[in-house]
Amino acid sequence: MAPAVMAGHALAAIAALTVLAMPVDTAHAQTTAGSTIGAAASGIELRAQVVPARSTTLSAEIASRVERLPLEPAERFQDGALLVQLDCRLQETQLARAQAERLSASHTVEGNRQLEAMQAIGAVDLARSEADLLKAEADVRYLETVLERCSIRAPFAGRIVGFHVQEYAFVQAGTPLVDLIDDRQLELEFVLPSRWLAWLEPDMAFAVDIEDTGRRYPVRLKSTAAEVDPLSQTVSGKAVIEGVHPGLLPGMSGRLVLSPP
Repeated sequence: MAPAVMAGHALAAIAALTVLAMPVDTAHAQTTAGSTIGAAASGIELRAQVVPARSTTLSAEIASRVERLPLEPAERFQDGALLVQLDCRLQETQLARAQAERLSASHTVEGNRQLEAMQAIGAVDLARSEADLLKAEADVRYLETVLERCSIRAPFAGRIVGFHVQEYAFVQAGTPLVDLIDDRQLELEFVLPSRWLAWLEPDMAFAVDIEDTGRRYPVRLKSTAAEVDPLSQTVSGKAVIEGVHPGLLPGMSGRLVLSPP
């Protein structure tokens, strides 16, 4: 890209961040979560998007058939809730066989120890039977771990965004199964002029006007990125939305209201 074009893009990015200004009263921002968006005054306006505190996609760890999806998209769940049940009857049969082999190996070791005490067998035979028992125990632990992968459980409390599979579908290891979000604490993502880093402080209070709800919400600065984009001279930031707001959802966007000193 030519230097003149790159400079033009940088100026355009900065200009987009300095469109409109609106002074903010910190105390007022914290108490106007239910107020409607008022008329814009002069100030600086930044675009911001609501995001969940945590989100993830759970994938299959073994190849199997999807037996059951007990929840629906958008449904809430608790930490540890069953989200996807895979068909693991084959692995259950293998585990039962491994447990039987472990029991047999245990009896063999017990008998060989008695024989070794009577000097009826050598130490090598006893050691071999003990090694067979260790192997049988390892096989049982392995299959128990595999069976744990048959029940896909929630790593945190939250809400289901959607499923990537349907019941009775066969999946391979690594196939995405379900998308989750933790929306108990919502955050904002936005981009700031890098020169603002001189006065921005952690926990600084300001506000955001969300267009989807037509309301203003109090927020506090959580963090800024570790590096500045040298082309646009901007830095990404995150803020925490204070309080609980049932009508506020991830993906909504609006204007972050913040004034330089």
